[in-house]
Amino acid sequence: MQNLALNYALRPVVQDLYNSAKGSVKQKLEKIKADRAVAYLSDNISYLEKVRTINNLERDLTLEEFYVSPTILFGAEENVLDSFETIKHKSPILVEGIAGQGKSILLRYICVHELKIGERIPFFIELRKKEKGQCFREFLYSRISSYGLDVDKEVFEYLIGSGRLLLLLDGFDEIHPEDRQSLVVAIEDIVKRNPNLLLVVSSRPNSGIQSSTLLNKVAIKKQDPESRREMIRVLAKSTQYAEKIISALDKNPSIEESLSTPLLVTLLTITYLSEQYIPPTLHEFYDQVFSALTRRHDSTKPGYERPRKSHLGDYAFQKVFEALSFFALKENKTRFSAMEFHGFAERALQAEGHDAALADSIMDDIEKITCLIIEDGLNEYEYLHKSLQEFFAAQYIKRQSDKNKEKFYAAVISSIKLSHIWKNAIEFLCEVDSFQYRKNFLFPQIKRFLSVSQDESINVKFTKELIHMIIIED
Repeated sequence: MQNLALNYALRPVVQDLYNSAKGSVKQKLEKIKADRAVAYLSDNISYLEKVRTINNLERDLTLEEFYVSPTILFGAEENVLDSFETIKHKSPILVEGIAGQGKSILLRYICVHELKIGERIPFFIELRKKEKGQCFREFLYSRISSYGLDVDKEVFEYLIGSGRLLLLLDGFDEIHPEDRQSLVVAIEDIVKRNPNLLLVVSSRPNSGIQSSTLLNKVAIKKQDPESRREMIRVLAKSTQYAEKIISALDKNPSIEESLSTPLLVTLLTITYLSEQYIPPTLHEFYDQVFSALTRRHDSTKPGYERPRKSHLGDYAFQKVFEALSFFALKENKTRFSAMEFHGFAERALQAEGHDAALADSIMDDIEKITCLIIEDGLNEYEYLHKSLQEFFAAQYIKRQSDKNKEKFYAAVISSIKLSHIWKNAIEFLCEVDSFQYRKNFLFPQIKRFLSVSQDESINVKFTKELIHMIIIED
C-alpha cells in the first residue's frame, strides 16, 4: 500500500514535466510518464528509507523507526530540520557537520520525505561514487539514470531548470582531494545556469566547498541534553530502559558532555542495553564500549560466536586496538588514509606479539565489528570521536613498563607540541593509572612550577584546575 501511495504521489510531477516539455525532450520523456516507469522510479527512491544501523545490524530499519530531526544553525537562526521546506528558501545549500552527526541520514530523510509529498522529484546522490577525474555532469546523468529516470544532456538540462528536481549531494568531503576544487567550480556552474535548481550538498568542515559564495551554509548543531534524551527514547528498547539511561546521565555530567553526536548517544544506548549499567566515569564508559560492541550480537545468541577475520579473542583484540590508538595519536592522526590505517595496524599487531600480516583482517574487524573507526570518505578513516582514541591510547600506555612510562611523561613534559597532543589522554591516565601519573607527571610538573628541586618533597593538595593552569603556564 505504501509503494502504491508513493507511486501515485510522483505521477502529477512527472506528468507536469512531460506536459511542459517540447520537441525532442517531450519525446524522450514519453516513456517516463508511463505508470510502470513511475513505479520503478518511486521504488528506487523509497529504497533509501531502509538503513542498517550500528544499533541494529540484524535487520534494516526504516528511517521513521529511529530518525530524530536535528537542529540546524544559519547564522543566528536556529531551526529544527524536519522537512526540506524548513531550508528550501536558502537553496542552494551546504549542510555542514562533523563526523557522526548524521549528514547522510539527514539527506536520506529529506529525499524520502520529498518523495511522499510529491511536489518534486528528489535524488540522493553519494559523491563518493564519483570516479577520480570523471566529468561531474556525466556523473549526475549516470546516477539519476540509475534511479530509473533515463537522462541525456538535453533531458538533464530541462529537468534541472524546471524547478521540479531536488539534488541531494552527499559527502563532498569524500571526493578525492585532487577533484574537490574542480567539483566546486562544476557545482557553481550548474547553480549559476539554473536559478530554479533546488540543491543541497553535505560535507564535513574544511573540505574546500566552504569557499563557495553561492552556497548558503547551514550547520548541524551539536546535540544538547534535550535532543540526547529524545534520541535515547527512540533508540532504547523500552521506556523503562530509556528513563534509566536518562536518569544515569543526569548523575554523570562528564559522560553527558561528551555525547555531542547521535553516534555517541547510540554507543551509550548500546552499552547500557548490553551491560545493564552506566558507569559513573567517562573512562569506565569508554572501557565498556569496546566489550559491548564486540559482544552485542554474540550475547543474544547462545552458542554463537561472531567470526573475526583476525581470529583474535576479545582480550587480544582490545589490546591491539589500544596499541593502534596509541600509534595513531602519536602521529597526531585521528583521521587517516587507508595506507596509514594499515601501517598503524601492522605496528599494533607487532607490538602485541602478533603477525603483522593480519593487518587487513584486524582493520576489517575494527571497522565492521566495533565501528569505533569508520570509513569516512574515499579511502579515509576516522575515529568516531577523538576522546575514544585518547582513552584507548591511555590504556596502552598504562600497560607499559615503569621505565617506558617515565620516558613517555618526560617527553611530554619537555615538549609543548607533545603536551597538546597528549593532554586529554593524560587526563584519562590520571584516572586509570594514577600512581604513575602522579609520580612521573604531576609531581614533576608541580615541582617545576613551584621551583622546587626534584630531591625536595611536597605536601600540597592541588585541584584539577590548578593542574591545568600549570600545564598552560608551561
